[in-house]
Amino acid sequence: MTIAVPTAKLTQIHEELSNWDNRSSCSRTELQSLIGLLSYVSNCVRPGRLFISRMLSTLRTFSAKHSRTRIDAEFRKDLLWWKTFLQDNNGVSIIHTQPWFPPDTVVCLSGCGGVSVTQFFHSPFPQHIINMGLSINALELLAVVVALKLWFHTWCGLCLQITSDNTTTVALINSHRTHSDFELSSLREIAYFQARFEFNLWAVHIPGRSNVADAPSSSHLSGIYKSRVEELESNFGISEVVVPQETFQFIHPW
Repeated sequence: MTIAVPTAKLTQIHEELSNWDNRSSCSRTELQSLIGLLSYVSNCVRPGRLFISRMLSTLRTFSAKHSRTRIDAEFRKDLLWWKTFLQDNNGVSIIHTQPWFPPDTVVCLSGCGGVSVTQFFHSPFPQHIINMGLSINALELLAVVVALKLWFHTWCGLCLQITSDNTTTVALINSHRTHSDFELSSLREIAYFQARFEFNLWAVHIPGRSNVADAPSSSHLSGIYKSRVEELESNFGISEVVVPQETFQFIHPW
């Protein structure tokens, strides 16, 4: 019940990635060959598709079949992701057969707060995040990253539904597409953990009034929300998990 990249193909990919370390430019044919190899692996490592996007953008910049283009820093971030991931992964992925966990028993997110089975978290955004002037969509996506860093060790091998009352955040998680650099960084952080710890993630929209994480995400603002959190603790037996400040920082350079 696994899907795997053949050993010979995996060796070929490692060698190909090493060949790109010292390149400052590439031809269309060379880039198409690299993208083809990584697309092949992405059939096994599905989050990897997000880390071909910058290569595809570079491919579209070619003006002629035999021209060359410069490899920029953004392109190298995709190369770094693949080199880092393949060092920790043997090219084997589990075929998930279990049903998706229902949203109300896994994770529910709104703002900077979340609930997962027997735990919840809440935290105001750090000042450096507030100073960035991010959109609500970016902030809600960051809340997903925070939840993932807190609970990924309990999610290995699972199919998970994350619920959010923000339709744009749901679309971002499911499509892996955005023009925002910050949102792309969040999506790539999520994708790495998905690939590394073998869990599937799918987002579902729910109305705000049904979102049990509204109280945790706002408990620092008002006594009303704080009392609702206390009700969650007493009625459902869930406990609070501390959110370290470094959780709000991206740990990977891509």
